[in-house]
Amino acid sequence: NEADVVAYYNEYTKVCDIFGTGNMENGYSGSNSGSGALAAFREGVETLNVNEGITSIGSMLFHSYSGSLYKYYPKNLKTVNLPSTLKVIGHKAFQGSAITNITLPEGLEEIGRSAFLNTPLQEITIPSTVTTIGQSAFKGTNLTEVNIPSSVTTIGQSAFEGTNLTEVNIPSSVETIEAYAFSDIDNLVVKNQSQVSQTLGRNAFP
Repeated sequence: NEADVVAYYNEYTKVCDIFGTGNMENGYSGSNSGSGALAAFREGVETLNVNEGITSIGSMLFHSYSGSLYKYYPKNLKTVNLPSTLKVIGHKAFQGSAITNITLPEGLEEIGRSAFLNTPLQEITIPSTVTTIGQSAFKGTNLTEVNIPSSVTTIGQSAFEGTNLTEVNIPSSVETIEAYAFSDIDNLVVKNQSQVSQTLGRNAFP
């Protein structure tokens, strides 16, 4: 229940702590106004601690929209600590942040679209429980390597586009790789591309 989740922000330490159980609320969803759960802390927060019991990071966590003014980058956010209870990272949750590395917990099932879009993320370990890597999830990051576990069935459009990957191994579990998933990556070595069992989108690979 989203009402069971609360956030506390210390403006002096720049730390935000999330406590509770269940899913965090989602942000702006198409109306003329709206804010993500942590939009009020967007400009200052440097560290985010999501505590045990939280199962979903809300989509558009730091976004806000009012009239024609749309803001969404938590540009000073560098450190994020996630709980073992987490199942979903919502879309655009950490887009445009300053995160360079993050530990994703075992038990995580979905990385939402644009979750880490255009961050300076350099390294990531995708847990063996993840089934879906969303559209543009890691697009424009500084990743140089990634291991896609055998739990993954779908790699979304532009998921790793424009990264610095040098090699990627496609496990036999992957059924769908959408368009441009690994495009715009110079000299990428792709292993087991032929194992994709259902859908291979256009220009999925360089």
